[in-house]
Amino acid sequence: MNFSAVNTKIKAMRASLLTARDYERLCAETGEGYTLIKPEHDFAKIAAYVSKPVRDFLRNAYIPSLYGETCNTSKMFAGISSKHGKDSLKRVIGTETDLRNILWIYRLKKYHKINGDAVFSFLNPSSHRLCAAEVSQLARARDMESFAQAVSGGFYGGVFGNLSDFTRGEQKLTGAVRSQFQKEYRHENLAVVCGHLYARHLETKNIRAIAQGKKNELSSQEIFSLLHI
Repeated sequence: MNFSAVNTKIKAMRASLLTARDYERLCAETGEGYTLIKPEHDFAKIAAYVSKPVRDFLRNAYIPSLYGETCNTSKMFAGISSKHGKDSLKRVIGTETDLRNILWIYRLKKYHKINGDAVFSFLNPSSHRLCAAEVSQLARARDMESFAQAVSGGFYGGVFGNLSDFTRGEQKLTGAVRSQFQKEYRHENLAVVCGHLYARHLETKNIRAIAQGKKNELSSQEIFSLLHI
């Protein structure tokens, strides 16, 4: 991968991402006011600057994963030769997996009254920093307050510091994943590309959330609270 060329292209595209102020304006306007740009559009702009294995990885594994399509983890990185690139992406994907498992436990306990060992069959076993002992503690927490305390005392306490944070659980998760991508940018590898595609994916979700919020006649403040910023 010609990282210098790719990084230059990414910087130019990153400048077009919407800011919090842009979203405030779109939430307040009566019309949509924005042309949707999907990750695939930006991928097409950088495809010529990356090797075929990287193109295949982005097209067939990473972009589908953004839309919730299940990818075989063992095959996901098969075409990526850079160890640093693999390690960076594994840290990001591992962070997202851990946080999604925490959210799943929260929802299982709160909305479905599923606790203890019954929780484990719903979780992704590919943990990163979320160790088995912590998962067990969360699953067996006697009530939601105990659950929240256990989370706040664990590795991801900075993401979910208290029970109220779970009311915006998805936004907390995506914010943490974007932060992890930013940490990996210093390694100057594939994480820079994937981080931008992830940010563009969140932008498409935000634009659709704004449109849906207006359709449901929510206030601009209510719509803004639903966005991933």
